[in-house]
Amino acid sequence: MVPSLHEMPAHVPHSRGRVHVVAASPFGGMLLAGLVLVGLHRLLAWASFHSEAVSRLVKGDAVLLAEHGQPRSEALAQHNLTHNDLLEGIRDSANVASLAETEAVCLERNGSISVVKK
Repeated sequence: MVPSLHEMPAHVPHSRGRVHVVAASPFGGMLLAGLVLVGLHRLLAWASFHSEAVSRLVKGDAVLLAEHGQPRSEALAQHNLTHNDLLEGIRDSANVASLAETEAVCLERNGSISVVKK
């Protein structure tokens, strides 16, 4: 006789000593958790749109990574970027080969790198 789902234990030992875990999460609880996350996201998006202070708290500020062709080492280190990451970003976003061709390089609030060419 096969036991019903309610009679089965949460874990069933395997013959080799392994344990198999049965996913028995209730659908309603998972759905509620998902709805809470969506609701929090919508609330933060609305608050960020209507309040500059909340927007800066949630999204941060743009950061100057290089100026007049010179990298700002403290800004790169603060945002865990290497010099090679910076060069990759300027090649990708502005199609320039070196920092000498740039006036300013910024890490934007959305994580992209923007470049002002000389």
